[in-house]
Amino acid sequence: MDETKYKFKVEKNYLYIKFTEPESYESCIEEAEITRELIRKYNLKNVLSDDTEKESFVDVLDEFKLSNYYIQNEFYKDFGKIAVLVKKIDYDKMKFWETATRNRGLRVQIFTDMEKTKEWLEINY
Repeated sequence: MDETKYKFKVEKNYLYIKFTEPESYESCIEEAEITRELIRKYNLKNVLSDDTEKESFVDVLDEFKLSNYYIQNEFYKDFGKIAVLVKKIDYDKMKFWETATRNRGLRVQIFTDMEKTKEWLEINY
């Protein structure tokens, strides 16, 4: 993925990452792999993924397939907490992904409020 399509910042105990391209099943796989590379590079476990500026075209079946991809590729070995910040309009749709992913062993939580997202990650500013 072209580095102009995302930005990231290494915080004290988490990686902040923001992808801005419209979302598809394939782009989600690519985003997950990029995020994993970055947390490995910077020796981090927790992630705050800011999805508030992108459009999602991932359907429910693909969300389920994504959660299986994470397990098949052993994402649980690299990731601690994964907080995903979404637009309020996307919250209900993303709750299915959250449930499917949690049921496969990853610690994920969907949020619509940045402060609550940081609190969950145990970040205190």
